[in-house]
Amino acid sequence: MKKLILFLLLFLFCCALNLPANAQTATVEDYFKQAITLYEQKDFGGAIAKLTKAIEIDPNIPALYYNRGLTYGEMRNFDAAIADFNKVIEMKFNLPDAYFSRGLTFRKRGSLDEALADYTRAVELNPKHPKAYVNRGNIYIQRGKHDLALADFNKALEINSRDDIAYNDRGRAYFTRGKYEQALADYNQAIAINPSNPLRYVNRGAVYAEKGDDEKALADFNKAAELGFTAVYYNLGILNTRKGNFEQAIKDFTRAISDDPKFAEAYLKRAQVYRKTGKIDLAVADEQKAQALKQ
Repeated sequence: MKKLILFLLLFLFCCALNLPANAQTATVEDYFKQAITLYEQKDFGGAIAKLTKAIEIDPNIPALYYNRGLTYGEMRNFDAAIADFNKVIEMKFNLPDAYFSRGLTFRKRGSLDEALADYTRAVELNPKHPKAYVNRGNIYIQRGKHDLALADFNKALEINSRDDIAYNDRGRAYFTRGKYEQALADYNQAIAINPSNPLRYVNRGAVYAEKGDDEKALADFNKAAELGFTAVYYNLGILNTRKGNFEQAIKDFTRAISDDPKFAEAYLKRAQVYRKTGKIDLAVADEQKAQALKQ
């Protein structure tokens, strides 16, 4: 939404400088404002309709295509989003963010080569684009190129030392390499900057769990649950199983299944606990459910 607000300001600035002050210009502005409101209300289809109307009136305003591309992305209509970002790039408007946003869309579509190329182009055009470094670093992690990933996260933190996402993602890079102390240090920093993000606690809890510090892991997972991240109940179930708290583990896996009835692994883990506690019929039922979900 910040990008939409930013581009509304840019759009109004462009209108003031370059467009004739007539009724048609006001109509384009009206459609744009209406699109912003609809976007904030998560009526993405309505926002796209308004942006399309504005484009029909004046097809030469790149901010309209940019924001429509962002909105198509929210609807997971990736091809349409990419087409709009292509148009923005053709019009040579705000190129670093245009390449970055197209890169995000390629990544969501699973086109990692294209995403990597766009993130690289974004940092070539704007070497102080921390989000592009962070997102490129995450692709490097996926590809096992941890040194390149760390270099990108380090660069992002050089640009913005208060970037909790960069700390979190660099922590993940350290974690995947078994460098638990460095990972903990980064997750601690991420939490200090943004203590309301539950994923930071989940990630730090995972490090504690790997180190065998179950009490600290449980504390972090419980904190994530308090903050509304219900998927962490699966992690809680695993830890409580390991600690022999079988009844609590069953409750945790049951909560995870309640939140995601297609969570096959949660059924399997609960089945294991049922077997440990002699509840064979319930275990068999969970195993059959998990098998059915995996087919």
